[in-house]
Amino acid sequence: MPQLERGGKYVFGWSVLRLDNSVLLPPEVVAEYGLPQQGSVAILSGSKTSRGMRVGLPARLEGTVLDPASAIPCGDGLARLKGALVTSATIDDGVMRLPAAAVAAFGLAADDRLLVIRGSNLAFVMAQTGPLVEIGRRHPEVPVFE
Repeated sequence: MPQLERGGKYVFGWSVLRLDNSVLLPPEVVAEYGLPQQGSVAILSGSKTSRGMRVGLPARLEGTVLDPASAIPCGDGLARLKGALVTSATIDDGVMRLPAAAVAAFGLAADDRLLVIRGSNLAFVMAQTGPLVEIGRRHPEVPVFE
């Protein structure tokens, strides 16, 4: 897993959003965050800087400020939690499928490259924009998962 700059964040690679709203997750992120072979994960919209999304296991988020159970439904399968949009996605053998409403609400589109970044122990980040994404583009050694 590359560290893009000395003292900087670790990244797992780039995941490309496919036409069917799915992304292949780097195997390292699946292992590190204990993602299921088959099951669901919570996804929350990313920050204003990075956009994209944060991904975590509902059980890990339980009782924290990111707990999806505290979210207020707002339609289309989405809910609002502390300024973020929240929903769930399914995982099947390392492929995460996003609901169409989440793709639209998060401002994502097919062929977008999302930089998969180690976050807290609660969730990892899939960033679409921002300084770290710009740095990542200058590093051809970062693997791409399509």
